[in-house]
Amino acid sequence: MHNGLRVILQEDSRLPFVTVCVVYHVGAYDEETGKSGLAHLFEHLMFEGSRSTLPRNALHVLNEMGVVNANGTTSWDQTVYYETIPAINLESALWMEADRMENLTGAENTLHQDEARKIVKNERRQRYETVPYASAYEALAMRLFTPPHPYSRYVIGSFDDLDSVTTKDLREFYKTWYGPNNATLVIVGDVAPGEARRLVSKYFGPLQRRGTPLSQPRPAAPLTTAARVRVKDALAQAPALILGWSTPPLDSQEDRIADVTAVILQSRLQRRLVRTLGLASQVLVDQQSRIGQSLFQINLILRSTNQLSKAQGLTDAVLEELRQDTVTDDEVAQARLRLVTDRYWNLEDPVSRALSLARWTRFHSGVDQFRETLAGYQRITAAEVGRFVRATLRLEARVVVEVEPTQRQEL
Repeated sequence: MHNGLRVILQEDSRLPFVTVCVVYHVGAYDEETGKSGLAHLFEHLMFEGSRSTLPRNALHVLNEMGVVNANGTTSWDQTVYYETIPAINLESALWMEADRMENLTGAENTLHQDEARKIVKNERRQRYETVPYASAYEALAMRLFTPPHPYSRYVIGSFDDLDSVTTKDLREFYKTWYGPNNATLVIVGDVAPGEARRLVSKYFGPLQRRGTPLSQPRPAAPLTTAARVRVKDALAQAPALILGWSTPPLDSQEDRIADVTAVILQSRLQRRLVRTLGLASQVLVDQQSRIGQSLFQINLILRSTNQLSKAQGLTDAVLEELRQDTVTDDEVAQARLRLVTDRYWNLEDPVSRALSLARWTRFHSGVDQFRETLAGYQRITAAEVGRFVRATLRLEARVVVEVEPTQRQEL
């Protein structure tokens, strides 16, 4: 649109519903030092209502529309608001989203701010402070991405930073990042494209641009010496070993090679450490793809603290096997099949589809990025997996975290 809003429409008439998704291109990656959690705190304020809806908040308005599913979420690089409603109420949903993009009151109301702050701090307690192994993942991030790099902390922010956020901070955050020129609107569902365009123009067309916010690249210095951290965890019921590396960013071909490598490593470690030797009760290997830099992790839940050293030795042996080009074409084919199937399955959910469409449009040329991702997986060879492990999953470039339960319970 003329005001910079990106608009994506996809008609899907299988069910009489429509999903409206507004993606603001700001997240924890864009926060200044000392203001962690600001993006997530603002997500909650967006549900507190606008000048046009008070005293009702956004959820009250959505319930009146017969909402099926609605929520918001904040990640490193974006903040998302979505709702799935009966298609007949599309106009009401677009009115509400345009209204809170323009007339939000939460950034001015201290009562709303205090309530949102309490909710976010309680969410941190529930998701991190009282969850086994959470302290270990925080320790990993802090060693792999040295503070004040944003990846060194949780998206949700710290208690101290949340307490220090002011009305001025929130007002400036809203003014800077929440304009139409920093957002993508996605509509997926039972609606004719012509009618959707008319309604989008009616409600979002009058909104004005708010400058040109820019997300600044913040590369983290690569590790040159391996780091080891020991964490005592009163919440953990079993010891754990976590290995992490900084890896190439989202949607790069190296990111896809990391995906394939993770699937193959998962299979080999599961077979070796769980089924054959019984050292571990759980293995999880994944590539956490991010816009700036990604995070490759190997997570092992072990049966005995005495086996930490042996488990690491066996894990290193499996990694060395991959470095020696022992990966087979069949392993790569199986990994590709799993990843491609997951990508297709993800598109069945309208919210996930909307988020994918928004990302492809923001960073690439649209839906062609999905085709490129699938084609990129098909081009990966066994030799590239070995090269990736040699070049990126190096011993000197990793952080190893050992987790010891303070009240050990052997399984």
